[in-house]
Amino acid sequence: MNFISNYRRENLRRLIKENGGPLALATKLGYTNSSFLVQMVGPSPIREVSERTARSYEKQLGLDTMSLDKEVDVTVYDSTRTMTSRRRNLPADKVPDTMSVSDIGKLIQMIGAICESEEVNLPQAKFADIITLVLVDAAAHGNAPREEYICQLVRLTK
Repeated sequence: MNFISNYRRENLRRLIKENGGPLALATKLGYTNSSFLVQMVGPSPIREVSERTARSYEKQLGLDTMSLDKEVDVTVYDSTRTMTSRRRNLPADKVPDTMSVSDIGKLIQMIGAICESEEVNLPQAKFADIITLVLVDAAAHGNAPREEYICQLVRLTK
């Protein structure tokens, strides 16, 4: 993966935060769910932010052409193994906290276990949507995933 791909991914993550989360940005971009965005910027991205996608998003959001290609520090791991994304020259106290990689893994396992206990077999896109919603909800609650909220989301898919 080249630097431009990493810059696009980090800039898209910033846009997601600035626009109220992945679902809010996905809606602005004309998607019915956030799975495509999550595939590009989630904890384990499986898609690149292509040239075509970057230019399309910039145009749809009224951004300057090539703004998603602007240089930023890519994702780094600090000494406590907490994933943070830092823009160049951004004061450390302005960098948002995120869940640790280990905690995100546990959260995904929790969602899987709840799906199993509720006898729900989700397609990959729906599972990714639930992960996104739970991450956003956890961030709003001190990075603590709420099991009852996860259960409600899973039950809604029945």
